[in-house]
Amino acid sequence: MLTFPQGEEYDVSHNDYRSGNDRSDSSGGMRRDADLSGLLEFIVKSMVDYPDEVKIHEVKNERSVILEIKVNEADVGKVIGKNGRIIRSLRLLMKAAAVQARLSVGVEIVN
Repeated sequence: MLTFPQGEEYDVSHNDYRSGNDRSDSSGGMRRDADLSGLLEFIVKSMVDYPDEVKIHEVKNERSVILEIKVNEADVGKVIGKNGRIIRSLRLLMKAAAVQARLSVGVEIVN
């Protein structure tokens, strides 16, 4: 469960905004089919000027996932951040979210 400064909550394991329905699995952790692309899309859309143009393409292998972010050309700098800090943070967050699902995750920006 992630809570954002605006008070919104996001259930990482099911791509579910908190509305009182707890849909976590019996172990209380993330299921193997966790929606990492939904989480990444939610975060990226909240920080760009053109959220309607955000697209996340997921390339899956058996044990790994590469998430490709496509944004408006004007928003690329916001996603990369100063000295690459934002994209590094996004990569770290996605890796942390994928640990329980035992997946290796990569995040790339494509044009």
